[in-house]
Amino acid sequence: MSNLPYSATSTDLKTLFSDIAPVRSAFVVLEHGTGVSKGVGYVSFAITEDAKAAFERVSADGMTLDRRNLRVDWATNRVCSHASPFDE
Repeated sequence: MSNLPYSATSTDLKTLFSDIAPVRSAFVVLEHGTGVSKGVGYVSFAITEDAKAAFERVSADGMTLDRRNLRVDWATNRVCSHASPFDE
């Protein structure tokens, strides 16, 4: 999720999404060295159906935190853009 207020904490995310379904983990990405939020966070659910339901609900109804409209998207695995010297 993105467009988080810079004051948002991991606990804020967990609390916010716990109203929809049980949250396995939630964290806000912090700037290295300063500890200031980058405005991005991740929420995970133990059950895939709960994650889908939360995504659909937030996509359809919207969700705000400290008067900011949050944006949700599925996290994806990053693909390495260069080949490893160990690849054949």
